[in-house]
Amino acid sequence: MHAPINRPVEALVSFHPDREFPVLRAFRWNSHRYDIRETNSTHRERDGETVFLCYSVSCAEGDFGLRFNTDRCRWILDSIFELDDR
Repeated sequence: MHAPINRPVEALVSFHPDREFPVLRAFRWNSHRYDIRETNSTHRERDGETVFLCYSVSCAEGDFGLRFNTDRCRWILDSIFELDDR
Protein backbone atom coordinates (compact mmCIF):
# COMPACT_ATOMS: atom_id res chain seq x y z
CA MET A 1 0.00 0.00 0.00
CA HIS A 2 1.25 3.48 -0.88
CA ALA A 3 0.66 6.08 1.82
CA PRO A 4 1.54 9.76 1.37
CA ILE A 5 3.15 11.18 4.52
CA ASN A 6 4.76 14.60 3.81
CA ARG A 7 6.24 15.02 7.32
CA PRO A 8 9.63 16.34 8.49
CA VAL A 9 12.10 13.72 9.75
CA GLU A 10 15.58 13.57 11.24
CA ALA A 11 18.19 12.05 8.95
CA LEU A 12 21.64 10.51 9.30
CA VAL A 13 23.61 11.40 6.18
CA SER A 14 27.17 11.01 4.88
CA PHE A 15 28.70 13.53 2.51
CA HIS A 16 31.40 12.26 0.15
CA PRO A 17 33.47 14.56 -2.07
CA ASP A 18 33.26 12.12 -5.00
CA ARG A 19 29.46 11.64 -4.91
CA GLU A 20 26.83 13.84 -6.49
CA PHE A 21 24.26 13.26 -3.73
CA PRO A 22 24.65 12.86 0.05
CA VAL A 23 24.29 9.23 1.17
CA LEU A 24 21.18 8.73 3.32
CA ARG A 25 22.05 6.17 6.02
CA ALA A 26 18.99 6.30 8.33
CA PHE A 27 16.05 8.47 9.33
CA ARG A 28 13.86 8.82 12.41
CA TRP A 29 10.10 9.12 12.16
CA ASN A 30 7.53 8.69 14.95
CA SER A 31 10.29 7.82 17.45
CA HIS A 32 11.51 4.91 15.29
CA ARG A 33 14.85 4.68 13.48
CA TYR A 34 14.77 3.29 9.95
CA ASP A 35 18.15 2.05 8.70
CA ILE A 36 18.58 2.28 4.95
CA ARG A 37 19.43 -1.04 3.31
CA GLU A 38 19.52 0.27 -0.25
CA THR A 39 19.10 3.52 -2.15
CA ASN A 40 17.00 2.64 -5.20
CA SER A 41 17.19 5.99 -6.97
CA THR A 42 18.07 9.65 -6.52
CA HIS A 43 17.20 12.68 -8.60
CA ARG A 44 16.73 16.45 -8.40
CA GLU A 45 13.44 18.32 -8.59
CA ARG A 46 12.85 22.04 -8.68
CA ASP A 47 9.92 24.01 -7.28
CA GLY A 48 10.50 27.61 -8.29
CA GLU A 49 13.92 28.54 -6.91
CA THR A 50 14.00 25.63 -4.44
CA VAL A 51 15.93 22.49 -5.36
CA PHE A 52 14.99 19.17 -3.76
CA LEU A 53 17.15 16.04 -3.70
CA CYS A 54 14.73 13.12 -3.95
CA TYR A 55 15.46 9.59 -2.71
CA SER A 56 13.74 6.25 -3.08
CA VAL A 57 15.10 3.90 -0.40
CA SER A 58 14.49 0.43 1.03
CA CYS A 59 14.47 -0.54 4.72
CA ALA A 60 13.42 -3.70 6.53
CA GLU A 61 10.02 -2.08 7.14
CA GLY A 62 9.34 -1.17 3.50
CA ASP A 63 10.21 1.30 0.78
CA PHE A 64 10.19 5.05 1.39
CA GLY A 65 10.32 8.24 -0.60
CA LEU A 66 12.21 11.13 1.01
CA ARG A 67 13.39 14.52 -0.17
CA PHE A 68 15.91 17.06 1.04
CA ASN A 69 15.05 20.76 0.74
CA THR A 70 18.41 22.34 -0.15
CA ASP A 71 17.24 25.87 0.75
CA ARG A 72 16.00 25.04 4.25
CA CYS A 73 18.28 22.02 4.91
CA ARG A 74 15.27 19.91 5.91
CA TRP A 75 14.43 16.26 5.26
CA ILE A 76 10.83 15.31 4.45
CA LEU A 77 9.30 11.83 4.40
CA ASP A 78 7.11 11.93 1.29
CA SER A 79 5.65 8.44 1.18
CA ILE A 80 5.84 4.86 2.36
CA PHE A 81 5.25 1.61 0.49
CA GLU A 82 4.63 -1.02 3.14
CA LEU A 83 6.43 -4.37 2.92
CA ASP A 84 3.16 -6.36 2.84
CA ASP A 85 2.18 -4.73 -0.45
CA ARG A 86 5.34 -5.23 -2.50
